[in-house]
Amino acid sequence: MRSRILSILLLPFLIGSTIELEAAQGWVLGSFSEYERAVAEAARLNHALQTEIKIIPAETGDGQVQRLVAPVLPGFDLQDFKRRLGNLGIGNAWLIQLSDRELERSADRSIPEPVTANLYYLIVGSFLDVSEAVKVERRLDRHFARVSSESVLAKGKVFHRVRVGPLEKTDLDMTRQLLTDLEYGDSWRQLAKPGDVIAPEIVDSRASSGRRVIPEREEIEIPVRGPPPRKRMNPEGEGNISGSSPEGFNLAVLRRASAVFKSPDNSRESVGRWNSQFSGEYRGFVKDGLDGQGKHHLAFSFQTEYYRSMNDGNDIFAFVPFIRWDENDSDRSHFDIRELTWVHVSDGWELRSGIRKVFWGVTESQHLVDIINQTDNVENPDGEEKLGQPMINLSLTRDWGVLDFYVLLGFREREYHGREGRLRIPFLVNEDLAVFASGAKTARTDFAVRWSHYIGELELGLSHFSGTSRAPRFQFQPILDASGSFVDGNLIPVYDVIDQTGLDAQYLVGDWLWKLEAISRSGQGDRYTAATFGFEKSFVGVFDTRADLGVVTEYLFDDRQGEANALGDDDVALGIRLTANNVADSSALLVWLWDRDTDEFLTTLEASTRIGSHWKLVLEATIFSHGDRPADSAPGYLFVLMDPKSELGFFQDEDFLKLELTRYF
Repeated sequence: MRSRILSILLLPFLIGSTIELEAAQGWVLGSFSEYERAVAEAARLNHALQTEIKIIPAETGDGQVQRLVAPVLPGFDLQDFKRRLGNLGIGNAWLIQLSDRELERSADRSIPEPVTANLYYLIVGSFLDVSEAVKVERRLDRHFARVSSESVLAKGKVFHRVRVGPLEKTDLDMTRQLLTDLEYGDSWRQLAKPGDVIAPEIVDSRASSGRRVIPEREEIEIPVRGPPPRKRMNPEGEGNISGSSPEGFNLAVLRRASAVFKSPDNSRESVGRWNSQFSGEYRGFVKDGLDGQGKHHLAFSFQTEYYRSMNDGNDIFAFVPFIRWDENDSDRSHFDIRELTWVHVSDGWELRSGIRKVFWGVTESQHLVDIINQTDNVENPDGEEKLGQPMINLSLTRDWGVLDFYVLLGFREREYHGREGRLRIPFLVNEDLAVFASGAKTARTDFAVRWSHYIGELELGLSHFSGTSRAPRFQFQPILDASGSFVDGNLIPVYDVIDQTGLDAQYLVGDWLWKLEAISRSGQGDRYTAATFGFEKSFVGVFDTRADLGVVTEYLFDDRQGEANALGDDDVALGIRLTANNVADSSALLVWLWDRDTDEFLTTLEASTRIGSHWKLVLEATIFSHGDRPADSAPGYLFVLMDPKSELGFFQDEDFLKLELTRYF
């Protein structure tokens, strides 16, 4: 009885002690050697978790650190807390007891309110290979005014993270869609830290030039590791959250990603997701075609992308089908699988299998070294669109560069416009009579290898291709009437087996970017050499705005001296690129190409802008000038075809304007 009465009398004190004990426990969320860094991270977590974050000094074997601690209060929901920590990239935390002395020491360490509650970053990807991060950042810098990089330590390795921002919350959807257009569809959101602000109207010249370099080693502050592995409570009474790794934790845990696919979250398997686009296209020509084709051409296209990551992001599946319908040209209406790919990522290597698109090259006016994929000739006359290529690609990442091996399974013929299509010459290409130097024809297996590396400000790529040429040469087949008079003709494509060695390089010197592409090819007559080289000069903040202006100058050389009967043997290209650096991603590129031998000119304009979060408008125009228009007869056409001094004669009536409106969903 005496013990029961004593228990009742002591119950209020026991309850009070229990509450005090709970209040004197806390989850350690990170440790910093510098107090200022701890304050910045505490402010971020304070805002994100909507709970008080205390900064408590602690002595470790490496000296004093500043611990970030979230006190355990009555009604604490552990499962919800773990979920929110996971969203913040914190995969491990441990519980400690907080003494009165520690609480007193943290009382005067006030945490400032975050000033960037409505600002976010979109993380595009994280890379073990710094060259891959540099490549992604350079590409993004052409499209966004605010691109930055940081190196972080996670799981004993340095990862290089590329991000866009800070951004207002209202700009996130549109920026995500822009990244999706650039094939970075798996970006994820990160809250900006206190002190991070939206870039000023005139951004840093390194960002605007599109070629900022991530340092090989960057001294950064990271949370130190937690307590050593254990199966029981350590002397301080610390224990892991259930399901966490015993190796400790790191706020900057980032997952390995390939150069193409990014891992958007920390889940072991992401659910597959679709991104689709539907486009309506109008092309208006100034004159009727040489074969009487009309001036107005309407077409529609649909493309959808399916991505799914598995096995903790180490396996990625992608499926990208494309379909085009053209009201006039049935040969332009076609279906293609741009990608049907499985990618396996491991430390130091990646294996990519399936139907893929691979791009090589650095110059603007033409891409001599780009030879893996067949050109989708009916889709766009500029040669930028490519058909998917079945392949197996093994990529090895080493300190001395990235080495890619390609086994190209099968060959895809180039497609050409039908009789009602434009742009084309008067003689039709008869694809049914195609001639192949290889007895395997379209079943031939080709091979390629490429080495790429960064050496300071120099970016190098050295490649070799052995297989069927993607660009055919032509044999002319005349068509005669009953009297033996020439009335028409066909062009028969001939696909030779070639060996091509290519070099691409670009070198950054201040605001100047020097570029080179060169090839040496055998298999199409005598071995020949071709090259394109020049520079791009960037001007930041032109007209007292945030817009950037780039001037491109290139020279195109081919030692066949007109034998190829195509642009590029002795030509000069001059271009002007205007980038608005606005949320709508407005940009324009104007290029003049002058053939010094024939004095012919080709002028092209490409401009695009966003309209809201789900629409994009593209304007293209092409003008052919100073060429000799052929006589309107079969012999006149044949004369122009055989004349090495008339490379654009057939296209003098092909000036056109194209408008394309795309809806993303």
